[in-house]
Amino acid sequence: MNYKKELNKLRKHRKQYHPIMTMLMNLYNHSKPSDFPVELIDKKEILIILELLDIGYLDENAMIIKRRFDDITSLKYTGEYPFTDGGDFFFQQNRGNIKKMINIFRKLLNHAHIRS
Repeated sequence: MNYKKELNKLRKHRKQYHPIMTMLMNLYNHSKPSDFPVELIDKKEILIILELLDIGYLDENAMIIKRRFDDITSLKYTGEYPFTDGGDFFFQQNRGNIKKMINIFRKLLNHAHIRS
């Protein structure tokens, strides 16, 4: 087993967490209480949300999961604060990394404009 390759796969997969977590925070911050619960229907989003619930980054009380036998039939966001302490830390940490990358990109663009 190539551990370095497997770790890189895990890191790449974790990059999918941030857009889903951002979406949930946007719903939390910009929606009215009457808009909830919001049904989440994108299959890829649901899988990531279930994974985030499983690893403890999302609060179970913020989601309504309906099951029929072993199948999940619907997943809804209740409008409560979506993150646990661990999820909040992960989200803030990665948000800072994204801001750093944007600032670096802006500096590179400004430097390129000065040269031309």
